Amino acid sequence: TSIEKGVIAHKFMEHADFTDKDVFAQASKMVEGGIMTNEELSMINLSKLDALFKTDVFDFSKSASLFKEKSFIISIPAKELFGVESQSDVLLQGVIDLLVVDGNVAKVIDYKYSALPIEKLKEKYQRQLDLYAYAVEKVLGVKVTDKIIVSLLSGQTVKLD
Repeated sequence: TSIEKGVIAHKFMEHADFTDKDVFAQASKMVEGGIMTNEELSMINLSKLDALFKTDVFDFSKSASLFKEKSFIISIPAKELFGVESQSDVLLQGVIDLLVVDGNVAKVIDYKYSALPIEKLKEKYQRQLDLYAYAVEKVLGVKVTDKIIVSLLSGQTVKLD
């Protein structure tokens, strides 16, 4: 199913080495290492992932720190989260697919496995990535300069406002 393929594509990205731009070689290493099976890899489009790895989205400086599947929990004023008049706080938790911290700036990268056009993905997930950026800025004290959606199905990327 599409959900299973999405889980497999996310698994690949979780174990990927972004300094090695040869996705096919990485896939072979993952099979040899018992991380993934050939059956799993046959369910995703490695050619699209290979093309994605060669984009500037996955071009990081050597000084950057990469955090894959970075979970967080943060207390946010309900007023900021929901726009309501309240003095209460709300706990927000999530998992950032890829957080890239380079000095005092950061990028939040979120993978989607969806057939939606890139503009629809942008509309649907803008708020999610805004909240991720808020959490990163509050917890780490860095400025999020880029919020990026990566479509693992279509091989497209989009930077959000």
